[in-house]
Amino acid sequence: LYDHPNSRSAPPFSTERRDDFERGTIELSLPIDDTVRVSLKGDAVRSDSNIAAFDYRQNVVTLGLTVRL
Repeated sequence: LYDHPNSRSAPPFSTERRDDFERGTIELSLPIDDTVRVSLKGDAVRSDSNIAAFDYRQNVVTLGLTVRL
């Protein structure tokens, strides 16, 4: 929980800012053969604030290939 003052909560915006923050990650990794592996990763972030300008969602998907020599 974030309770610190900011530029949008000072007068005339006299609301104290409160944020709830959640984050999640999932990753799958599959071997193709003895030296090559493919991976898929998903990251999600959610921030809910009592001040609408600070609400946001972020989703990132990453595809990777690893080769061991």
